[in-house]
Amino acid sequence: MQNYRPVTSLRTRVKNALDEVRILVLGTQVLLGFAYRAFFEPRFERLPARDQGILFASLCLLLAQMGLLLLPAARHRIVEGGRDSEALHRFAMNCAFVALLPFSFVLGLDLFLALEGFSGRAQFGVPIAIGGRTRGKGEGQYDQHEPSHEGSLRR
Repeated sequence: MQNYRPVTSLRTRVKNALDEVRILVLGTQVLLGFAYRAFFEPRFERLPARDQGILFASLCLLLAQMGLLLLPAARHRIVEGGRDSEALHRFAMNCAFVALLPFSFVLGLDLFLALEGFSGRAQFGVPIAIGGRTRGKGEGQYDQHEPSHEGSLRR
């Protein structure tokens, strides 16, 4: 059996993984801005306590997501000393994947509030909130035993 190596170098794969995480950080920052703004809207005080709690839970989930997304860059600097490694690549990809879980909950909760406010029927939002959590399960999951799908393998 011949030895095969991925077309892309470890340096390129780590750089791409960290860039993907940075893009997710930017998107999360935008969503955090909207979430914080909701608390300062004049209508917020008139919302039922349950809806205020849902908005607060949504904000907390976004903060948890941000924490998860900031871990790979910190590990790259502190633990790895700025060096690239397979472990860092796996860690960055797994953090990006796991950070999508709170994101799907946030989308489900926000959709729940929007549908309830629009129709006054919360029962439609509950299956969507649950569906948002289960829909993303397994999609795009990073498998550390598979070679990179960025191109063909060369000898």
